[in-house]
Amino acid sequence: MMRKGFLNSALRVSKLCRCLPVATTASALLTILPPNGRPISSLALKGWDMLRSASFDPPNPLLETEEDVDFGTVRPDHLVSAANEALQKYKSRLESLEEALETDPGSVTVSSLLENLEELEAPLDYVHNAAALYKNLIQIPDWEAAAYKANLILADKPHELSINIAEALERFDNELQEDVSSERKLAIRHHLNNYSRRGVLKGQDSSLLNLQESLDEIESRFVQYADMSSRTSTRKKLEEIYGMISLKKQYAKKCGYDNYVDFILATENRMATSQDEIKSLHSLVKEKFSYAKTRTFIKYEDTQQYLSIDGVLLGIFGLARALFGIVFHEVDSPRGWVSDVRLFTAADEATGEELGKLYLDPFFRGTKARYFFLSPLARNSMFMGAPIQPTAWSDEPTPLKFEDAVSLVHELGHALHFLLAKNQLVATHHMPHEVSEVMPQLMEHFLFDEAVLQTLAHLSGSESIPPKLVEMLREQRVAEKVHILNQRAFLGQLELELFSDLDESLVSLQRRLAQESVPLDLPDKNDLAALFKIMHDNACGRNICHYRYLYGEIMSADIYSLFQESGVHNQEKMRELGTRLRKSMLEPGGLVDGSASFSLFMGRDPSTDALFEMYGIENSVIEETN
Repeated sequence: MMRKGFLNSALRVSKLCRCLPVATTASALLTILPPNGRPISSLALKGWDMLRSASFDPPNPLLETEEDVDFGTVRPDHLVSAANEALQKYKSRLESLEEALETDPGSVTVSSLLENLEELEAPLDYVHNAAALYKNLIQIPDWEAAAYKANLILADKPHELSINIAEALERFDNELQEDVSSERKLAIRHHLNNYSRRGVLKGQDSSLLNLQESLDEIESRFVQYADMSSRTSTRKKLEEIYGMISLKKQYAKKCGYDNYVDFILATENRMATSQDEIKSLHSLVKEKFSYAKTRTFIKYEDTQQYLSIDGVLLGIFGLARALFGIVFHEVDSPRGWVSDVRLFTAADEATGEELGKLYLDPFFRGTKARYFFLSPLARNSMFMGAPIQPTAWSDEPTPLKFEDAVSLVHELGHALHFLLAKNQLVATHHMPHEVSEVMPQLMEHFLFDEAVLQTLAHLSGSESIPPKLVEMLREQRVAEKVHILNQRAFLGQLELELFSDLDESLVSLQRRLAQESVPLDLPDKNDLAALFKIMHDNACGRNICHYRYLYGEIMSADIYSLFQESGVHNQEKMRELGTRLRKSMLEPGGLVDGSASFSLFMGRDPSTDALFEMYGIENSVIEETN
């Protein structure tokens, strides 16, 4: 038997190695960090770069094409260097575009203008996404400081204030009046909305720009100090929240709207058309799930003896192929930021066309975000972080807790939506907010189908999951979901009232709405976590977003009911429905209104019937939200 002391030492070494960007053993040793989180010697790192590249001027890996990047060789200073390089290229391209618009505007076509705007932003977005990758997946001071500095460098985008570009967009918008549904027209409207928010368009109040600058400043504090709750006094936090609410209200008024909620619903790609529509949905959820206003700790039964990470990945990739004709292949040498990173390519089964890439960083580390998430990296690639507990030895199958399986499948749903969108322009890639949670929730529903669960167990190399355990998992799912739905209604209504007609104190408002939705989970008067989450999401560009989860729950349950009727064993019918869903809702991205794409697939408007039936409400008592 192995001695305990030796095992603990081995585990410590294993965990340390997983924390560090490594391409080779030598580079790993050179980047070992002392307790203060700073490299032993930046000169040593530079020297290693010179040896590895056989050059006195080793290149910055982030300036290579994405296919050639060895992410394990990237250092914190590379982020800052790449940000400066991207900004210089941006300024050069912008200068050329401005000159063309001033001296020979006829040479700039609608297509070339949109392509130029894409080329302007793409390098900045890539470095920004790379900064997010290292900041979240290698959480040590040097990386966090470098990511912060890189984002500061990239924050200034002069083209967003360019009158020449704004006027050209307005001209093309008028020329394309008859072409209202084209991708070019929708991309122009997207860009014009951004210019409108900054007061750049003709006839707009110039003070909008000053308001936008004030908003940018206060929002940057909410973005950069996500841990503000532990660093700042309650009084200071309240001042910041009131300040952001006031600025957004002033901004909406300047744009001709009564409040910020109405402004967002009118100017962004949303299914919801009014506050009343959203409030009706919140009220309906609170009414139908009033029996579940208890705060119960939901812990799924242990499935680690039945499920492994490889089995679940194989099963979900297989399900994606059966439904949508998308095939995943694992790349042997992914050159990730740590040795555990895995890389999967996705291709269309029928044509062989590569749709994109998914980097997966699956295991828990002390220097890593401790939740599941998916973020974009480049136009056709993304990265996923997960906190799955690794095994002691790398050649052992990694067992999976059921809650981790649910989270993994959820994020893979986001990945499928990203991969299957066929938009040519990034500006039209953004789907309606309410649709963004449909695929993750739909894939979760499949996970609770017994046939799918048993397939995952088989692919994990285990015996069948006992029927009693499957039933317990489903019961626990209902208990968890009804609480989550009430929590969604609470956060959604809190967000609406904060940014519409706030006429009471923040603490009083939070407590009143919590009493209505989650009475046994009331926040303490000093607990501003819900308020801060809403402010942080809005500061990150997710404006008035919390109601979207309920829309996603309704649509995903409705769609899943159609698959249920056909049965997961009916491969022909599953592929038929999956292809229809792909063509109507997934491929269009932001080109089609969410309501229209749903109706195209289902042949009718969304209904709450399937959702409430799934979680224990009789159809006979259901009322429509509209």
